Amino acid sequence: MRSVGADVTGIDLVPDFIAHARQVGPEAYFQVGSLSRSSAPRPRWRGCWRGVP
Repeated sequence: MRSVGADVTGIDLVPDFIAHARQVGPEAYFQVGSLSRSSAPRPRWRGCWRGVP
């Protein structure tokens, strides 16, 4: 998604999942946390995807 100009942020409660995501997508920003408790304004969230390796 970064290749088409999108800002990518990944949030997950599981630190191991975030570590894996950082390895396969180093150009994106990832953080351990909860999307439902995120302080980001809701209009910024355009989608939610779940990937299974």
